[in-house]
Amino acid sequence: MRASPIVLDSVARELVVHTVREVCDHHQWLLNAIHARTEHVHAVAWFDVPPRRAISAMKAWCTRRLREGGHVDPTQPVWARGGNGARLFDGDGVRAACDYVLYEQGVPMARWHALQPAR
Repeated sequence: MRASPIVLDSVARELVVHTVREVCDHHQWLLNAIHARTEHVHAVAWFDVPPRRAISAMKAWCTRRLREGGHVDPTQPVWARGGNGARLFDGDGVRAACDYVLYEQGVPMARWHALQPAR
């Protein structure tokens, strides 16, 4: 049986945004945009490792911080397997992905962007 998805409240969403920024800084990855929602997170980043490795690092750091902060039970699964590691090949692709992450997810929640948004 699959575990019920966790629901991130506003404090947990801000913690996730802060933690992803922190892991990107630590690894010297470029985070362009992030939007933490109630049940999932979207991010646009440049990294010099395989996408699966970067996504795993982000999930691991966020899981640790969410557990330390008491936002999730110590034994509860936090994330679904995998993640979309789509490659973006030019500035137009990055801008379009950032626009999608920041503005096409419904009501804005916890989000951050490195550059001035298109809208």
